[in-house]
Amino acid sequence: MQIWYFTEQQYHPAWEKVGGPIRNTPPTSLMDPEIAADLMDRYYEEYGALDELGLNIAVNEHHTSFQSMSCAPYLSIAAIARTTRRARLLSIGSPLAQRPDPVRIAEEAALADILSRGRTELGMIRSVPWEYFNAPSNPVGLQRRFWEAHDLIVKALRTRSGPFAWQGEFFHYHNVNVVPRPYQDPHPPIWITGSSPNTARSIAEKGYVAITTQSGTKGAAPFFAAYRDQYRKTHGCEPDADRMAYLCYVAIAHNEPAARAIAQKIHKWVEFLGSQHPGYQHAAGYAPPEDFARLMKAGKGASPFFNYVAPDVDQLREQQVMFWGTPDQVFEQIAAFNRTVGGFGRLLCQMGGYATQEETLSTMALMANEVRPRLEALGAVTPEFA
Repeated sequence: MQIWYFTEQQYHPAWEKVGGPIRNTPPTSLMDPEIAADLMDRYYEEYGALDELGLNIAVNEHHTSFQSMSCAPYLSIAAIARTTRRARLLSIGSPLAQRPDPVRIAEEAALADILSRGRTELGMIRSVPWEYFNAPSNPVGLQRRFWEAHDLIVKALRTRSGPFAWQGEFFHYHNVNVVPRPYQDPHPPIWITGSSPNTARSIAEKGYVAITTQSGTKGAAPFFAAYRDQYRKTHGCEPDADRMAYLCYVAIAHNEPAARAIAQKIHKWVEFLGSQHPGYQHAAGYAPPEDFARLMKAGKGASPFFNYVAPDVDQLREQQVMFWGTPDQVFEQIAAFNRTVGGFGRLLCQMGGYATQEETLSTMALMANEVRPRLEALGAVTPEFA
């Protein structure tokens, strides 16, 4: 099982000062550039230490939010590439249905792949509802826009014969010619995020890595089951475990009280997950009417973007959204999750919140040295979910 570290490069010093939503509307006067620079130094120091531990690194993309300072993930990867030697470097996703220029994403990914000498991995996402208020794109038709952007990016990265023109429903280019071409041939491995079985089937058809994030057993089990089923139908064989990835929170220490203390600091971020102005929660057209109605009927806690109530750290551990405890406990939690969902090959460990650098590095050192070897020894499993 491959282990990845993920942080959103958060600007947490302002969370308590905003006195309201930390997304879309907070005044940037609350962000001190000196503190932001210190935090970035810290995050990039952590990446170097994680590389020495033999762990991989993931970054993401968000905008107009104190949730994340990583607004340009391939810029982050380019910087990380120059201070690491071994780690695979993943952009969990550029929001294809929101970004106005897919060719620019292809160019950024190709350049990052050159700078990392082939260690870059290319993630694609739809984005989240509240970010459509910051973009020029219309959320209506976002699925068609997403897949057209995907097709354009893949063609741009694969083409070696010179320029081509593109006249699609959403994007129009007279001359597409990505220079430099990617280091990996034909392009970096592609990941796509999702949460529904239908999305998992779309990803399986293309053979990409399917990643579901903090969905717990309840969400991940049907997601991976649908992926495996569609992969068999499309490709005529079982998918390798490394085609399926899960992103969770993690906190590890030598004793359970210390691990709980770290988990509580990470939980400060979980408390802010639903922190946006009510008028920004749902962009009209983002979700089909039936899905929006389902969320309304489900009530509080159904979604981080709809009447959100944060589960506590014990509930998160029970739901297998956060794995925390001693190395033995965390191994058992992940192994149980692995059995329930039928096996997966990539585990992305998210920290952040108020966790310190020392707590971050100690957690990930225990993951690398005491948990990972046992996870790597896990064999094939029969899914408990049916």
